[in-house]
Amino acid sequence: MASDIPSPSRLAAFVDVETTGLSTRRDQIVELAIALFRFDPTSGRILEILDEYQGLNEPTIPIPRKATEKHGLHKRMLRGKRLDRSRISDIALRAEILISHNATYDHGFISRVIPMVTSIPWRCSMNQVPWYTMGFQSKGLQQLLTDHGIDPGDSHRAMSDVTAALKLLNTEGADGTRYFKHLIEATPYRFGGAESIPRRTPRRHRAAHDDMRLVVSVSDLTDDEEDADSSSSSIGCYVALWCISLVAILMMAFCAVAFL
Repeated sequence: MASDIPSPSRLAAFVDVETTGLSTRRDQIVELAIALFRFDPTSGRILEILDEYQGLNEPTIPIPRKATEKHGLHKRMLRGKRLDRSRISDIALRAEILISHNATYDHGFISRVIPMVTSIPWRCSMNQVPWYTMGFQSKGLQQLLTDHGIDPGDSHRAMSDVTAALKLLNTEGADGTRYFKHLIEATPYRFGGAESIPRRTPRRHRAAHDDMRLVVSVSDLTDDEEDADSSSSSIGCYVALWCISLVAILMMAFCAVAFL
């Protein structure tokens, strides 16, 4: 019977980065990990890891203390370290899709140093698996790992996060569907559009942001950054209105003087 014939396996890669901070324009990668794996497209089962790479990178800018507290990487550990871009590209090009837990930020950082990744379709395990619908209070990786009893290893280190995330995606949900199946069926993740810009997180789900890695892209702003942008826009509007009012007053005064 046709149903007894195993479907041909396919290849995908999961990628994760740790950085110096939040901005994809100003901050830099300090660690990158990528794992190429084989999966069954019918069941969504992750079959085996075929290749992997983990590398450190010395940034040209300081590493803030908060970033070091998050991932444990500091300047002394990174001195003289450089990412093997050829190796990363080789693994990525063998994959049909690239996946990360918050694809917006990972794509934002990686595409700056390895532009070819923009030619590969991406999926986001944070935003394209319906975690909230399935009853989870957070879609942050560390909390999801805790919810599923998965050992995070050295949390917030790139390869540990990759390995743990793959274990999570290979887990079956309450309905018997593996989480990775949702990503197989999802459309390619869009960057720079409405789909890649999360709405403000509801208060009951605000904890999801607490365990997100300290790396998001410019289009994936945190609540504080959104508030800051809103405040800046408001100030700009007030300044513009003040200038218009001042010009109107000066014109009225000029007309009054001319009339006299």
